[in-house]
Formats: sequence, structure tokens, C-alpha cells
Amino acid sequence: MAAINVLVVGDGPYLANSPAQDGINFAPSQDTSDDTFTVSEFIYLLTHGSDVSIAVDTAHRRSDPHATFQNFVFTSANIAKYDVLWLIGYEGWNYRDPPVGGALASSEVDAITAFMDAGGGVFATGDHAGMGSFVAGNIPRVRSMRKWFARTQDFPAGYPSTAIDYAGNSVTSLNWPGISNDPNPGMGRADTLVMNPSDTSAQYQFDDQSDNIPQMLAFPNNIVHAVLEGGAGPLSRFPDHMHEGEVVTPSNLGASMTINGQAYTEYPTAGGFQPGPAVIATGTVTANHTTLVEGSQCEQNNFSSDTTPSTGMTIGILCAYDGRGANVGRIVTDSSFHHYLDLNLVGDPCGSSADRMAGFGPAMSTPASGS
Repeated sequence: MAAINVLVVGDGPYLANSPAQDGINFAPSQDTSDDTFTVSEFIYLLTHGSDVSIAVDTAHRRSDPHATFQNFVFTSANIAKYDVLWLIGYEGWNYRDPPVGGALASSEVDAITAFMDAGGGVFATGDHAGMGSFVAGNIPRVRSMRKWFARTQDFPAGYPSTAIDYAGNSVTSLNWPGISNDPNPGMGRADTLVMNPSDTSAQYQFDDQSDNIPQMLAFPNNIVHAVLEGGAGPLSRFPDHMHEGEVVTPSNLGASMTINGQAYTEYPTAGGFQPGPAVIATGTVTANHTTLVEGSQCEQNNFSSDTTPSTGMTIGILCAYDGRGANVGRIVTDSSFHHYLDLNLVGDPCGSSADRMAGFGPAMSTPASGS
């Protein structure tokens, strides 16, 4: 089998004297200060699998010297040579006004659309609030398969104000916040953390996300999508996180989208068949716990506690669209990039306990069976 060629694209500006957490970073090992979100373990696992050969290039929209391509612009690269684009978006409104970074130019959206219309696949994720919206929030189909924006004033022209959740309910397209009630009163966080043995039922820790206790995924209608069929059975466990976003599906498959003045149906039809996306995995928010940031000073500098008790609910974690039936590329969206970060996979160097510092096992080694 020929290698699958993947381009992983990250962003997040590197600014002098800026607050910490300045984006996705392609350094070859974990950032032990928590100041950036490294994905070294994810890249290692992609390129060291035994079943399928995967070749990975990396691109950063800003000045990450560790990326294969830095200061990356989609119109200046030959993206047609890749099978799949992985868009791990950091930039977008995240409690800074104005937001740092910037959205894709319309010409870049055109280039990605042409790649998708030629059959190229796209994976796209961000996190809470508007994180990820600058790279993925206005791409056809991708934009309506996830909540991308924290505030209605950030919606691009034509962005759908409503969506359909995992259970078929009409919901707002606003994404979940980083801190409950901010910026939208009454909106809690999408906290998928699973209780650590040292927690109480009323208070969890932020870096529970970095222990070896995953969140359990559920499959709508008990149907396991092909994307989640692993060699040893369904892939039903993901890292957990204090404030995820959420995947959804569009309210209207026939909606028109305009790019560079040209309007067209966002979800195409071929031979009378119009495929649409579906939420293929969900996660659970456990009710009535606050989430506290503990640990060393680097934790205190980078993250904030939430003293509002969580509201129990189910959220969409993964959404998939098989565009092959309409002669376009396949798409998967994800509720949070934390499912792929070193911080969540191999532990938190600033964690408050040994298990939270160890993650699911040592970095860059064959994962233990069942881990």
C-alpha cells in the first residue's frame, strides 16, 4: 500500500512579551514549561504505526522553526500532493481583544476548497471559544461540522447561526467557552474530565486531563463508524479536557455559500445523492463539579480555574462526512485539539501529582496494550 501523505498545519503567533500559551508547536519533544502546545507524540505515533505507512510534513502559519514549512500560506504551496490536511487551529478569539493572528485569506479558502473538490481529505479541530476559527471557521463544509466561534459578532457573513447536535436537536452555533458564562451568560463549559482518585466529586483538577484515565466515547445508535474501527476493536477512549468545543451538523444541507463572490451549494449532490455529515462519537460532561488549577507556578500562569459547577450533558466529539458520494473529499472534525497534544498524551510536566505528570505512558515508545 502506498504511503498516505499528510500535511499537519498549526498556528498561533509567537509574540514578544505576550501571555503564555502561544500556539501549536512542532518541536521534536514536549515543551516542559507548558508555554506552547507541542504535538511531538502525535507525530511520532502517526509515523511509527505498523499497519499503514504515513508520511508527515508539518506547516505553521507563523514562525515555528521546527515546522517543515513556516510562515505557511496555502496558496504558495503544492497542497495537491497531500492526501489529507490536518488543521490544528489555535488562532481565533480567546479572551484577547483584538484576537492575535488572523484568518485565512479568501484565496487560501479557494485553494483548500479546490483541494477538497479534487478529493482531498481534511481533518479540522480547535478548542473552546474561538480557538481554531481563523484557519477552519470559513472553509466550506468544515465550518458547519463544528462550533467555531465564541461570539456572534465574530461570525463571518453567511455563517449559520444554528446547527444540529448529536441527538438531532436544533442548537446555537456558538462554541462552548473557556470559563462558564463568559462571554455568553448561562453557557457552561464542555468539561469532559474524568474524576481522578485524588479528586472529590465536587472538585476536579485541570490536569486530570494528563493522567491515564481517559474519557469514554459513545457511538450514536450504537453504530461504530469505519473511522473508529481499530485493529483491536472500536476506538472508544480519548484524552479528557476541562473545556472542549463541540462538533455538530448543518441545519440546512442545501444552504448556499459564497467565496470570492461565487455562490454555490455547500454540500453538493451527484447522481441525485447528497451525502451529509454525521456525529459519530459523543462524550459526557459529569455534573456538579468545579475544576481547579493546581500544581506548580507554570500551571497558575497558563490556565484558570472555573468555580461554576459543571452541567451534566452529552456533547459531540467527532463528526464525519464521506464526500466521495458527491465526488468531493472526506472530512472529519473534532471537538478539541487536546485529544492530540503531548500535554494530554504523555503527561503534564507541571502536574500536581506523579500520575498527572506521566500521562498514558512514556513519550515516543510503543504504547502499552490497552493504553
